[in-house]
Amino acid sequence: MFSPENKPAVWHTKRIHSKVSYFSKRFTKVIRKMGFGKDHTLYSVRHTAIWGLYNDLQKQGKNECEIVQNLMPIIGHKSEAGLRNYLREIQVVIPPDHSDIYDFDF
Repeated sequence: MFSPENKPAVWHTKRIHSKVSYFSKRFTKVIRKMGFGKDHTLYSVRHTAIWGLYNDLQKQGKNECEIVQNLMPIIGHKSEAGLRNYLREIQVVIPPDHSDIYDFDF
């Protein structure tokens, strides 16, 4: 869908890194002109999109296993465990609060 020609086109390259670098640089130029800092990167946009996808699938009534299965081909993780770790890292999935079932007496 995206190409260096500024229109949808096939981009023939065997190096995925060249595509990532190309669009990261273009994104950085645009985001800096908009006044955003170093915290706003192409990866932060990716994290936000994945967070939105997760929440949309959850609102559709899908459970965590179904959501992970739906996200695997989109995100490109090779294992469910890797995807779950990624979702925890970007705080899409926050472990539930279980403080109601235990007590600490000091």
